[in-house]
Amino acid sequence: MKFTTIWVVWVTLAFAVPEARAAGLGASEYGHVDAVTLDERTGAVWLVLVIDRPLEDGLTKPKVRSKIRGYHQWVFLDGDFKKRYPEANMNRPVTLAILHPGAKGALGRSVLEQLSAYAKEMNFVPTLKELPKQSS
Repeated sequence: MKFTTIWVVWVTLAFAVPEARAAGLGASEYGHVDAVTLDERTGAVWLVLVIDRPLEDGLTKPKVRSKIRGYHQWVFLDGDFKKRYPEANMNRPVTLAILHPGAKGALGRSVLEQLSAYAKEMNFVPTLKELPKQSS
């Protein structure tokens, strides 16, 4: 059952990525969550954060950390998330799917590891997924 849920979520995320890019969502857009997916059966919550810039860029890590803090505030502290999504089961872990452009070496891998660790500190269960390459 868990695999089915994960598969459905990743299929949903795969369709969300082009829309997120077209809408200009990503690490630089602090004011909103890139996407939210709820499993209607279990109430499990998946949030999506799109990293739309190179991991090796010196500005990427602080921007993404700031956005993760915003997600944490919205989901766990404000009460706004629960008002908007009353069907969410907050007794379950909240997954943060971090969609990224791919690491181009040790620095990029290090940034991903640090962002994943930070997401854990903020009470999320992080999962990393490389964005599909854009066709020219």
